[in-house]
Amino acid sequence: MLEASECADRRFRRFVEWLDDAPPPEPKSVSALLGDVIEAYAEHGLPETKAGDSPALLETETGARAVVRVRTLVRQLRHKFADRLEEGTADRSWGDVADVASVIATQRPGRREHSNARSLDVLEANDVWALDVPYVVTLGLTADQWPRPPESVLPPEFQETVLQGDGQSGLLAPQPAWIGGRDRDQFSDTLQAAGRCIVVTRYTQTREGNEVHPSPLLGYLDTERVDERDRVRLVGTDRQLPPEIHGIVTAETEVCDE
Repeated sequence: MLEASECADRRFRRFVEWLDDAPPPEPKSVSALLGDVIEAYAEHGLPETKAGDSPALLETETGARAVVRVRTLVRQLRHKFADRLEEGTADRSWGDVADVASVIATQRPGRREHSNARSLDVLEANDVWALDVPYVVTLGLTADQWPRPPESVLPPEFQETVLQGDGQSGLLAPQPAWIGGRDRDQFSDTLQAAGRCIVVTRYTQTREGNEVHPSPLLGYLDTERVDERDRVRLVGTDRQLPPEIHGIVTAETEVCDE
């Protein structure tokens, strides 16, 4: 009986041999192959994640979101690869399929043909997953917007006990309204999307002049606050960057010029 390592090695070699003998990819075969892989993960991988997840099922939710996103990317890949073949800008090779897939996966929504254009893209927090951009400006980090306060008549202490799943409390199903995991997950995605710098912003007063408290998510960051005078210059006619941000941009430019 083969040991696990020998079995894995045999499967890997078989996969490499299959790649060597595989016919040149066509748009239809690409989507069929990758689609089968995604559905296999959805059928077998997600249940494994759920079985080992916490009662709040945050890891399972992340995996499910990934499945939905990759399904969309595969559909786009089929059409984009077909367009490249017709234009003569791609060959029927798996290497070119990988290149097209990389472009689609890292493109900026709304600028699909010009992903390297200098522009400002406005995105919802749930659309930044797996993106990699130099600068990110995050809006609305107030206590009443991000994360949104849970809506429940049950005390927060009870909700937290159920979410932790210790002892008999693990038998209780957590309510979606208790879970700030989605907001925290999207906040983490936003931070990871920023390659060089992230600017977090919030308003401090309502139109009526009432004080607005900062988001508790800001407590996880070591931020450097921009001086009020520099903020006014930033939004004024001169549009001067605050020194804290200007230093980062200048440093990047110097590295690129070397």
